[in-house]
Amino acid sequence: MKTSNSSRYHFCSRLLHWLMAFGILFMWLSGQVMMVGLEDGSDEEEALKALHASVGIMLFLLLLVRIVVRFVIPPPPLPDTIPAFDRYNAKMGHFIIYVFMVLIMTSGQVLALSQEAGLNWFGLQILSQTEIAGVEIDFVENFHFILATLFFFAILIHIAAVLKHRWFEGEDIFYRMWFGSKSTDK
Repeated sequence: MKTSNSSRYHFCSRLLHWLMAFGILFMWLSGQVMMVGLEDGSDEEEALKALHASVGIMLFLLLLVRIVVRFVIPPPPLPDTIPAFDRYNAKMGHFIIYVFMVLIMTSGQVLALSQEAGLNWFGLQILSQTEIAGVEIDFVENFHFILATLFFFAILIHIAAVLKHRWFEGEDIFYRMWFGSKSTDK
C-alpha cells in the first residue's frame, strides 16, 4: 500500500485531532444519553449536563488552539495521486467540520449561559446565568441538537473518505494523522 506522502501532520495537529475526536465522541454519546436515557431534571441528568458543558468548554479551547495551529503549521499537501475532485472535497469537508464545531460549541455555550448554574467548568463558575436578548432558548436547543446530528453524519463521511482512500485507492492517508509507524505492503 502506498503511503500518502512522506509528510505527515505535525505532532501538535495530530494530538489536537485525536483529543478532540475522543472528546467529540464523548459529547455526542452524553448528548444522546441526556436526550433519551435520563429523566428531565433528574440529578443524573444535571450531573451529566454539567460534565457535558465542562468538556464542551475544553473542546472549545482546544478548537481555538487547533485553528491557530492550522494557520501556524499548515497541513501537509495531499499526494499528487489524489484527483482534483477529491482534493476539493477534502478541503470543503474539513471546512464544514470546522464550521460545525464552531456553531455547535457556540450554541452549547449559549445554552449553558441560559441555565441556572451559568457557564461552569468542572464546578468553577466562569459566567453567571444570563438572559441573552432576543435569543429563544428552545430554538437554540433544537439548533444545537440538529447541528450535532448533522455533524455526526459529516464525521461518518470523513471516516468513510479515509477508508475509501485506503481500501479502494491504496492511499494510506490515515497514516498522515496517526501516531504509529507507517503501514506496509502486505
